[in-house]
Amino acid sequence: MNIQKVWALLEDQKLAVLCTQGEQGPYCSLMAYVTDHETASLFMVTEIQSVKYQNLRKRPEVSLLVDNRDSSHVRESPTITALTVQGVAQKMDQSADKEIRIRLGHRFPEIQPLLKKPQSVVIQILLRDYLLLAGPEQAVSGSFGKRDGS
Repeated sequence: MNIQKVWALLEDQKLAVLCTQGEQGPYCSLMAYVTDHETASLFMVTEIQSVKYQNLRKRPEVSLLVDNRDSSHVRESPTITALTVQGVAQKMDQSADKEIRIRLGHRFPEIQPLLKKPQSVVIQILLRDYLLLAGPEQAVSGSFGKRDGS
C-alpha cells in the first residue's frame, strides 16, 4: 500500500529537489520530472555543463525530495507529506531519450528551449529506496524493488 502512496505523490507533484555530491559538498537543484513505473524511474533534463551533471558523472548516487506543501488538499488539511528517495542517475542514450523529451515538453512547456538545446541531456534516476513522511511523526520506509546490478 505504501508504494501506491509514493507513486501517487510522485505523479501528483511536478518538481523535486535533486541532491548531488560534488567536490565542494552537497548540491541541490529544483528539477521538473516525469515518472515511469515500469522502470521505477524519474526522468529530468539538464545541460551537460551544469554543476549537477558534472557531479552526477563523478558520483551517480542521488537523493530526491518531493512534497505536497503547495497542493490544494494540504490547504484543507494541515498534514504535509514528504518523500525522500535514494537512487542512481544515468544518462539516457540519445536514441532513447526522444520520448522522454516529448513527455517533459508536454508537462512543462516552459522548458521547451532547454529540451531543444544540443547540449542538454536527459537523466534517468533509477529509484531504489524511499522514506515517506505524513506529518512530523508518521514515517514508513521501503524499496522500489530489486534490479540487476543493485
